[in-house]
Amino acid sequence: TMGCDENGRILGVKANVCSDTGAFASLGGPVLERACTHAAGPYAYENFEIEGTAYYTNNPPAGAFRGFGVTQTCFATESLLNMMAEKIGISPWEIRYRNAIRPGQVLPNGQIVDDSTGLVETLEAIKPYYDEAVAAGKPVGRYALRRKMMAKGISEADIESAMESLDDDQQRTAARQAAEKLGRKYRDLPPREARAKLSQALARRGFSWDVISSALEDWETE
Repeated sequence: TMGCDENGRILGVKANVCSDTGAFASLGGPVLERACTHAAGPYAYENFEIEGTAYYTNNPPAGAFRGFGVTQTCFATESLLNMMAEKIGISPWEIRYRNAIRPGQVLPNGQIVDDSTGLVETLEAIKPYYDEAVAAGKPVGRYALRRKMMAKGISEADIESAMESLDDDQQRTAARQAAEKLGRKYRDLPPREARAKLSQALARRGFSWDVISSALEDWETE
């Protein structure tokens, strides 16, 4: 859970992390520790409450891989930031820029960042490319993140679970963006075949059939 003020400034985060460590502890403890430590993100606020629990299960032991527990919690935090940006009417870039940690400030975990911290400079450097992508109608939100998740080897089940956290309007927006990009290679096909191929491509990305139907209608009228 994340809260912000009317300007998008993060006021606090409360989180609960549950980890499946498998039949043996292995590195479950260190993985959970890092997941909780980095869950707050690289942002300037100090009201942070998190509880993490690693559970023994009948699954194979879970070791350290794919970011050592960090990527899972960071995905949740970054998704919440996108949702907050939408609610207050600013871009995902802007909400990150307003909250970005700067040298000398204190992270939620108590660490004082030094002059090597370059998040603000990084955001400023990519801003022209971000604006260009938005202007061109390219995916820069959740769909783009989904594609990167797939490229990193994250399972379809995990991605679909994340997609379920989006409300209907957010899913429809993501589906329209996906249809616009994927549909380009089907434009020269007969309409019925193009529609079938595009609907299958969207389904593989976890969109529901209701959302896909809406996206196809918009795509066909362009």
